[in-house]
Amino acid sequence: MPTKAVIFDMDGVLVDSMRYHVLAWQKTFRPLGVDITDHEIYAREGEAWHKSTKDFLRMGGYRPTRPLVEKVFKERCRIFKEIFRPRIFRGAKGLLRSLKREGFKLGLVTATPGWDVKKMLTPAMIELFDVMVCGGDTKKGKPHPEPYLKALKRLKIKPEEAVVIENAPYGITSCKLAGTRCIAVTTSLPKKYLKGADVVVDSLAEVADLV
Repeated sequence: MPTKAVIFDMDGVLVDSMRYHVLAWQKTFRPLGVDITDHEIYAREGEAWHKSTKDFLRMGGYRPTRPLVEKVFKERCRIFKEIFRPRIFRGAKGLLRSLKREGFKLGLVTATPGWDVKKMLTPAMIELFDVMVCGGDTKKGKPHPEPYLKALKRLKIKPEEAVVIENAPYGITSCKLAGTRCIAVTTSLPKKYLKGADVVVDSLAEVADLV
C-alpha cells in the first residue's frame, strides 16, 4: 500500500537533544545516590516521564510516591532547561519541507510536553506537521502503541499507509505494535539496538529515498 504519511519522533531524530536529557537525568539522581548509565536512559527514550522517574527511584531503593515523583521530575525539568542548547539535526528542516511538497501528511509523536516542543522546534517546522501527539496527550507512553495509534487516528490513515522515523527501542516497539513500518536512525544508539526497525540508517539524508 502506498505511503500517505511520515511520522517523526522528535528527540534524537529531529532535535539533537538526547545528550541533554541524559545529563539532566543523571544530575537529578546523582545527589539521591542513584547512578544511571547513558544506555539505560537512551534505551528508555520515549517512555512516559512518570514511569522513568518511578523506575529510577526504585533503583535507589526509594518508594516512588506521587509527591516524590513530581518533585524529582520538576528538578529534572529545571536542570534540562538550564543546560539545553537547541540544535536541529542537519537536513531535518529540508526533509520535512520536501516531504510536504511531495504531498505526504506529516505527524510528530514525542514524549516531550507540547510547551517544550514549541521551544525545541522552530515555528516554521511546527507548521509543517498535520498532527502532533505530545507527552500528556496519551494515557500510556512508548513502548505502548497508544501514541502512534492516536497519531494514525488523527491523520485518518491506516497503519500500513504510514512510515515512522525513530531512534530508540521503545519507539520502534511502539510504532510496530501500532502496525506501521519503521525507519530507525543511529543518532542515539548503534544499529544492534535498533533491530526491530524495518530499515536502519545513519542519517536523515537517507530517509527521503526510502520513503
